[in-house]
Amino acid sequence: MLNYGYYDFSDGPTKATDQQELGALFIMPNILGDSGVVPHYRVVKLWPDGSQVQKGVSGWVHIVGFDYGFNVDIDEEKQQAMLLTTDFVYNDGYFASTVDHDWSHMVFGLSTALDCPALGGKLIPAVYFQNSFEDTVNTEDELWAGISYSLSF
Repeated sequence: MLNYGYYDFSDGPTKATDQQELGALFIMPNILGDSGVVPHYRVVKLWPDGSQVQKGVSGWVHIVGFDYGFNVDIDEEKQQAMLLTTDFVYNDGYFASTVDHDWSHMVFGLSTALDCPALGGKLIPAVYFQNSFEDTVNTEDELWAGISYSLSF
């Protein structure tokens, strides 16, 4: 998968802090056989959008991780699919020139997809925990949750 992002920070002068991001994600579902563990690797490049203010905002991030899908028994007849994920992040100057080029943090996540037949999609709640390894990226560990809605057509 390839992705591109443009970050437009509208609270400053035009393009003074805007940034661009280009990334690639590689998912390898068959590399570990039938273990249920799916490795992935993501590489991302961030750079300023021609700004003089943000010259130091340029670098790479490398993310190596694993996903593991499993089922939880809801009752005798129904199971709920869950996804456990973990990512290890190597920050190679991504986001600021003051960032140490090192393994910066790891993220654990747990999510599931709940069918919503009335709306024709899925509701996806998730919870994440980030363990920071070094202080130039983030000085503290963090716990957060999210919810999204997926619609296929």
